[in-house]
Amino acid sequence: MSAHPGWFTHPSNTNLQIYWNGERWSGSRVKSQAKPGDPIYPEGTQLPAAPPGWNATPKPARKPMGCFGFFLIAAGVVVAIVIALNVYGSFRNANPTDEDKQAESQVACENVVKNNLKSPSTASFSNETATGTDGQYTVTGDVDSQNSFGAMIRNHFTCESDGSTVHLTSLG
Repeated sequence: MSAHPGWFTHPSNTNLQIYWNGERWSGSRVKSQAKPGDPIYPEGTQLPAAPPGWNATPKPARKPMGCFGFFLIAAGVVVAIVIALNVYGSFRNANPTDEDKQAESQVACENVVKNNLKSPSTASFSNETATGTDGQYTVTGDVDSQNSFGAMIRNHFTCESDGSTVHLTSLG
């Protein structure tokens, strides 16, 4: 006896139903309306072999990753980025050029000059030059800043740097 046409619960996935047209499986699938405990087929029904593509043993369900798994992946990505930036930075700064050292001396000199002004936040530097080699640099330039009365005053400055310390030799 063959089953009448209709939708039947998929034998390896109870969340799906497949259509039997009375002679063969159609291949059409829909989400199952079956409830736990419902029979897969009407009693006394003999159905032909499962339709092509059906796997008799369903794949085990994959456990969801959850927050902890997401956190581990995100942490791994952050660690990889930090390592890449450190490697890149170590290659980039392995041998600073004389120009790099002059620029560092210039910035260090500006900070020393600002520390000696009445209003460091108003400092505006111009005409700066850094000369020298092998870690011994002289930085000169002009700085405009407010005095105690709020008037903008221009001062000329000179700094000496030996690579580790900066000395303000003149300001005024």
